[in-house]
Amino acid sequence: MFKYLVFILLLASTTAPAFAIQAPLPAIPEDWVVASPPDTNPKKHDITSILALVVLFLLPYLGIHRVLMGGSYWLIVGYIVSLGGFFGLLPLMDFFRILLEPEHYRGNSKFLAAFGFM
Repeated sequence: MFKYLVFILLLASTTAPAFAIQAPLPAIPEDWVVASPPDTNPKKHDITSILALVVLFLLPYLGIHRVLMGGSYWLIVGYIVSLGGFFGLLPLMDFFRILLEPEHYRGNSKFLAAFGFM
């Protein structure tokens, strides 16, 4: 008896009720849609670069900020093996590089990218 009750409850919960059927929404006229011009500022700081700066300030020796900017997870291993990025030299350079030129680190998985090696 209990299995039939559970079966009926499951069946009732998976079917859509009749009042949930709605008419399709009307189309928006094309003259109402305004397209914004593309952003051509290459030094724009988006949320990922700001988040990377915060993580770099809190945990500079782990290299997590480079992964947030699109680098490989192996960068974390490189930062740990090199004793925090050559005793803090890489995180210091990463801070200024992300602050001034955040596009340099987007998708860059090179370990010495702070020195300009691409």
